[in-house]
Amino acid sequence: MKKIISILLSIFLFLNCDAQEKFQFSELTFHSTGCNKSCPDISVNINSDKTIKLIRVIYTSSGLYDSLQSGTFKGTLKDKDYDKLISQLKRYDFDSLQFPDVLCCDSSIKTILISYNGKYKRFKSMTPPKEATTLIDFLTQFSKKISLPRYDRPIDFEE
Repeated sequence: MKKIISILLSIFLFLNCDAQEKFQFSELTFHSTGCNKSCPDISVNINSDKTIKLIRVIYTSSGLYDSLQSGTFKGTLKDKDYDKLISQLKRYDFDSLQFPDVLCCDSSIKTILISYNGKYKRFKSMTPPKEATTLIDFLTQFSKKISLPRYDRPIDFEE
């Protein structure tokens, strides 16, 4: 009996690892709107070649604009930062993930646009599902903390 359980567990782990290895990331865009000068306003675009474009407006705890952390940035992700991102993305089943269509009122609207495995998915809501909370928190903190060179020209996320 122990052998059967061991074999089944091995097969499950092999199939799970295989599914994760087949995740082919192309591009991710994340937007998080500001809310009453307490939430950061973030727009970030990351490509599989590790290029990153970022626009962020960060507020201090007293609701004041933080000019040192805010601005427009452009650069290339370090391998460790890119690997953290990919590791986080591999945890999600974007094919079945759904965001409720709630875009009203006083909270931040979160938008995730992702291209992977030849597919494109768009998720947008003021109240994303609980299963997306960790990803949204990761993307928000990642975008707030990443150190990139300032970019003095407007960024077009559509180019």
